[in-house]
Amino acid sequence: MVLFPFTRGFEFAQALHSAGSFGQLNAAYSKPPISCSELTDPEAYLAFTEVAPTIPKLGGQNVQLDGRDPFWDDQLGKFICLTVLRTHNTDENAALAATGLVTDRVLAWEAGPSAKRHHAAWQTLFKDADHAMAFHKAMSAVLVGRHGLPASSSGEPTDMQFEAAGRFIQLTRNLDGAGVLLLDTADAATREKLRQKFLSPTPATR
Repeated sequence: MVLFPFTRGFEFAQALHSAGSFGQLNAAYSKPPISCSELTDPEAYLAFTEVAPTIPKLGGQNVQLDGRDPFWDDQLGKFICLTVLRTHNTDENAALAATGLVTDRVLAWEAGPSAKRHHAAWQTLFKDADHAMAFHKAMSAVLVGRHGLPASSSGEPTDMQFEAAGRFIQLTRNLDGAGVLLLDTADAATREKLRQKFLSPTPATR
């Protein structure tokens, strides 16, 4: 993330130069990118969308867990999504899997003094079910690689659930097939509570 301006920024500048030489690159100073998403996808920037889309906030009105508010409620965005996928996928597959991301929301709740890490949920929403399936497949590869699981344990395409190093993890499709939910909790009971909270048929907004 710290190197983003020097890596993605340079690649963005190269892409603009390839598209229209220095004239295209110089024009970017009068119309700079409005998001990291445009920097990671120069074609989206060159589409000249004048108004940024309205992004829904996922997860519903009540995101409390056992009566406690999350201590972290944020968006990771396309660049971090892409960075995560690249850890255990080729650059090409990671880019394809992140292409259709519309929005995301990551939340974390305290898990108690005995837990090594707190509870977390990462909800993503994609343009359609095909883009969500591509992300699900790539994210499954990340989890298999990160936790040293045998490839055959990745489960059905719509669901992945396992325990590793004291963590209870689930990756599942939701939001009418256009969403992917990743849960990483300190116990199985909390994973189930969060699964029920996020498995709504459509994305709630606020």
